[in-house]
Amino acid sequence: IVFPVTGTKGTEEIRSSTPTGKEIVAAAVGVSSPEKADKCRAERKWRFGYLRHLLGLVEEQCKSPQTALDVATAGMDKAYDTFQFVQPDGTSVSLREAMSKPAADKFHTGYIKGEAPMPEKVLEIPYKGKTLSGEALKTQVREWVEYGTIEPSAGDAIIK
Repeated sequence: IVFPVTGTKGTEEIRSSTPTGKEIVAAAVGVSSPEKADKCRAERKWRFGYLRHLLGLVEEQCKSPQTALDVATAGMDKAYDTFQFVQPDGTSVSLREAMSKPAADKFHTGYIKGEAPMPEKVLEIPYKGKTLSGEALKTQVREWVEYGTIEPSAGDAIIK
């Protein structure tokens, strides 16, 4: 599964996540708010402005259970029609088309067992220019729980 071709640079095809994501979000939100879809498509700085469009999408979904389903369905439909499935012969078709017909080849699950010994598992968290682990991490986590920065259950999970 690959992103669709969104442009060319000379003879090279370009596959960019930005126009693809923008179109999927616009299609989803557009079933409830064509105005928000238009604003989404017009966003010039997607990498910095996408969050407001995702929030708008969630606002639309919160209007009713049916709207939530309609928005989600529209987004998934656009994704199925947009993403490409590369076939064994190298040609590509939409994900929807690929999933609509039986596969000539079957997918298989494989297992690879390494021979190197497992490294010791140590939880390290970068924080304020330092890497916390061991007792220093436990102390900081307890402070975060006490301050209310994280829930007690999160603190317990980290400390264990």
